[in-house]
Amino acid sequence: MNILEKQAELGRKLFDINMNAVAELIKTQQDGMIAYLDSNTEYGKKLPEVKEVSTAMELGREYSETVWGNFSSSSEAQVSIVR
Repeated sequence: MNILEKQAELGRKLFDINMNAVAELIKTQQDGMIAYLDSNTEYGKKLPEVKEVSTAMELGREYSETVWGNFSSSSEAQVSIVR
């Protein structure tokens, strides 16, 4: 194999690696969006049950923790893909 063939092969391998990484990043983002939408749906279902301020505050806290947890795990997954 001459130098041009080796460079072409390296270029193809790098392209494949990049395409796989981008595909994984997109999948992770899709999963994160689905988790976010699910959290919103669950939160919306529980809202009619709220009768007191303390219940609303507790529900808001749970929602915030869920959204933050989903965001954190999604971010960590994306960082590990990039590495």
